[in-house]
Amino acid sequence: MKRRTFIFINLILLCTLFLSSCETKICVKATKDGKAEFNFKVQLGTILTETIETLALEFETESTDVFDQEKINDFLIQSDLKKTEVLVEDKTSLYLNAEIPAVENQKMVTESGSYKISDFIYCSSNELSLKINPDVFQEIVLSMPEETQYYLDLLMAPVLTNEKISTEEYIDLVATIYGEPLAAEVKASTVKVELSCPDGMFIKNTKTNKKEFNIPLAQFLCTSEPKEYSIQW
Repeated sequence: MKRRTFIFINLILLCTLFLSSCETKICVKATKDGKAEFNFKVQLGTILTETIETLALEFETESTDVFDQEKINDFLIQSDLKKTEVLVEDKTSLYLNAEIPAVENQKMVTESGSYKISDFIYCSSNELSLKINPDVFQEIVLSMPEETQYYLDLLMAPVLTNEKISTEEYIDLVATIYGEPLAAEVKASTVKVELSCPDGMFIKNTKTNKKEFNIPLAQFLCTSEPKEYSIQW
């Protein structure tokens, strides 16, 4: 198994860290053969978009666009994902659809060889879960380009810095550095995660085949211990 940068988590990490309160959703549906259908949609907030563009100009990057469809496609070609579809409608919107192979068919790992897709999204014959692990994210950041690391450092997110502060303290920090409007946008932002069973299956002890979790962005950015959102059938 080659020790190559795990592009899939790299991409999702970046998108998740730049979420707005508008239409942000991660949908994962398990299939009966151990695979999973993945759908991701993100819409950036106006204030956050303007902040990123300003920082890009100050850092003298080649482009101020947050999402580059061509580069994202290039990343996905190197990943384990199959049947990928990427659409960047404008500079603030990203849509991604893909198929996640069964655990035994996943080859791409982080530089240390420690993590692969199943350490972020895990699917078995009777369980589907999404895992948020600061150790995974911190390792991935170290393998990113210097420019990307610069942007992430500016977020001062505890999930990346390994600091332990409350969500209230983090929002106050954002307000102090970037102003109240951006802090308010971060505070209002939520990640919606929808997990679904294979066709014809139902979540244990229920009559539904899917479950939605709402994760406040500030809570995600302040994650200091591994968290898991899962369903069983």
